[in-house]
Amino acid sequence: MGTNKFALYNYIYDLLNNFSVPSHLKHSIVIITSFVILLVLSFLVYYFTKYVVTRIIRKTVTHTKNKFDNAFTDPIFLRRLSLIIPLILIYKVMPYILPHYLGWTLFIQNLIKIFIVLYLVLAIFALADAIYSIYNQLENVKFQPIKGFVEVFKIIVGFLGGILILSILLSKSPGVLIGGLGAISAVLLLVFKDPLLGFTSSIQLTSNKMIQKGDWITIPAANIDGEVEEVTLSSVKIRNFDKTYSYYPTYSLMTTTFINNRGMYEENCRRAHRKLFIQPSSVRFVHEEDIENFKKRLPANLQKFFTYEKDVQYTNLELFRIFLERYLQEDPRIDHNQLLMVYIKEQEMLGIPFYYYFFTKTTEWKPFNMINNQITELILSTLPLFDLKIGERTSSGTN
Repeated sequence: MGTNKFALYNYIYDLLNNFSVPSHLKHSIVIITSFVILLVLSFLVYYFTKYVVTRIIRKTVTHTKNKFDNAFTDPIFLRRLSLIIPLILIYKVMPYILPHYLGWTLFIQNLIKIFIVLYLVLAIFALADAIYSIYNQLENVKFQPIKGFVEVFKIIVGFLGGILILSILLSKSPGVLIGGLGAISAVLLLVFKDPLLGFTSSIQLTSNKMIQKGDWITIPAANIDGEVEEVTLSSVKIRNFDKTYSYYPTYSLMTTTFINNRGMYEENCRRAHRKLFIQPSSVRFVHEEDIENFKKRLPANLQKFFTYEKDVQYTNLELFRIFLERYLQEDPRIDHNQLLMVYIKEQEMLGIPFYYYFFTKTTEWKPFNMINNQITELILSTLPLFDLKIGERTSSGTN
């Protein structure tokens, strides 16, 4: 084995004997020549891997039906992988380049091993990102986001890579270093507290389907109202409706009250719930002639919604409530399979609270608000026809 290490050195040295080279320069020339040969071979191997081997990988992968193996054709992954092969070549050949310098050989080999581990870790990172990118292109992926799991995988790979690099620098076995981590476990738990909490929270959030990509969520405590764009190990990325972004800690969602409006989209309906105040002094009992006058005051297209029973004592507010509920029951834009109510509650300082509650067939913001506004405008325009007066304040609670 010792003789083999000197084979290249002796071969180049013997070649120099055929030339008139001074003896004191031969050793240096042999070392330089050996390094040049190694660098040339390394570049040849690098370009062969980059342009030939990667092309074979691409051609092989494209003929398979599995989409996830396309990750192996990711340019970043292939570029980092192609750097590892020349480094392995340099590591193996280095003892033949410096056969007389064992210390320098070991130093360079350790340095190369560190670079091999580093590029291997970076290549695995690129492969994980490529798989995640392919996963995001699949249908229904928003129901099972895996961003958090990808980040945990990368942390584990990075941690193992760091252990290997430390073992090279300290000339210790990786097992010895891992065993010694028990002594600093408390420090590690403190350092990785947020990632660990985020990991457990992301598992709970995704497995219980509490939050998914594309969900409209509202976090009142943080004044956040928008659509979930990404669930990561550390935070949830939310695009607010004012086009700003909010990043909320993943683990905080397990202890903070938030509203998820996904059910609205699953049911394909949206709730409208609004309150107006009626002046109590305008509410009164009505007689037969009042009822007929109310009906005549209504536009012709609305008179069909005005119904009442004879020999029943009504108030003008009750007649208006029956009229509005009948109108809503006939409106084709309202989902009649859902709850629909028009009701009043106990009198408040500002008047009698008058509510309407129903679900529209559309969940889109603009059409929904159009329907809601038109109903409110109908109420405001027809209340005076029943001799009712609106209070000084209105409030809404719409989703």
